[in-house]
Order: sequence, then C-alpha cells, then structure tokens
Amino acid sequence: MSPAQAFATALKRLRTSHGLTQEALAHEAGLSLTSLARIETAVQEPKIGTVLNLARAMKISAAELVAEVEKIRRVAATLPLE
Repeated sequence: MSPAQAFATALKRLRTSHGLTQEALAHEAGLSLTSLARIETAVQEPKIGTVLNLARAMKISAAELVAEVEKIRRVAATLPLE
C-alpha cells in the first residue's frame, strides 16, 4: 500500500468516526470538496499544511493522524498480495 493510499484510508476512517461528511471536513479544513475527495481517493497527496488543517478540523493532532496512517500501513504489510 502506498503512503497516499494509507493516508486516504486513514483520513476517511477518522472523518467518518468523527461523524463528519466530506463537505463538513472540507469546509472546516479550508479545502474544496474536490480536493478532499481527491485526497481520500489517493489521487492527490496532501501538503503538510493540508495535513495540519485536516487534523485541526477533526480536533486531533497531526501526530494522531500520522499514527493512523502508519497503523494502516503496518496492517497492509501483513496481508497477502492479491
């Protein structure tokens, strides 16, 4: 799993666990809905400022967001290739 895919998975998981829609998170983070959708589908990799804004919008630290990404990458590394 690429870093962009892991970030996309982590972001969507955290967004939904915080009860946020894409529209709400995009608004709170100062992003367009299109940009957020592109990040959540791993089409676009976020810049560090965007990562910080996304974490702030979900009321978590950037470290918590990155930890979730790393957790997903570790789990994905243990799965057999299809």
